Amino acid sequence: MSKIVEVDICSDLYRAGRTEDGEEYTAEVYRVTVGFANGEVYAHRISFPGCEVEADEEGISHFADVRVSAMAKAERLKSRIEAAVAAGRALDMANWAFYRTIYGSSAYLQEVAEMTPEQRAGEPY
Repeated sequence: MSKIVEVDICSDLYRAGRTEDGEEYTAEVYRVTVGFANGEVYAHRISFPGCEVEADEEGISHFADVRVSAMAKAERLKSRIEAAVAAGRALDMANWAFYRTIYGSSAYLQEVAEMTPEQRAGEPY
């Protein structure tokens, strides 16, 4: 692994369930990420959903917005990771999963070079 150059928090959207009208309820999840000098980004395996789902006695799902507390938990983990990196400790990569590459980085260019023409064209693979 190359040197860690950034510790950050990112968010993604996910489907938390269906509303009583049958529509998908979309919520936000937070992840702590580390970016390496070569452009690879890894996300910590612990994520922090911004929504809690509870079903009432009729089985109808209700969605509680817990983004503030989820972000606070992510901030605490980020601070611990930053302290470990600053102290020169190596990350246990068993706790991390490849997330993406940074556009234009050497890792991104290698990833593109390994794609098939169909993948580069945006076709499903």
